[in-house]
Amino acid sequence: MMRAPHRSWQLLRCVHMRAEVRRWGDAPVYVEAPFISNPAPGEVRLKVEAVGVHNVVRMRASGNHYSCKETPHVLGVDGVGTTEEGEKVYFVNIGGTFTKQLNVPRSM
Repeated sequence: MMRAPHRSWQLLRCVHMRAEVRRWGDAPVYVEAPFISNPAPGEVRLKVEAVGVHNVVRMRASGNHYSCKETPHVLGVDGVGTTEEGEKVYFVNIGGTFTKQLNVPRSM
């Protein structure tokens, strides 16, 4: 008789990595991030394929951009990802893009 996986095992499968700055001026570190909730209505989950590393990202990483007020700070503002249906899309997410997966508004 097979048992259903334990709930904690299901949560572990959802853990992913992201790059964040923990102290302004330090290099970003890769950390395990909390699991991603299911996309809300009007959102789509993306597998992040590439992210931009431009002046805004570097300024935010150093803490020298007006939009960065507290740490930890997930880097990135835009990128290219793949939807669960296989469609490639460009997206903007001011809350950070240096992560393996994220939910963004479908209208992007």
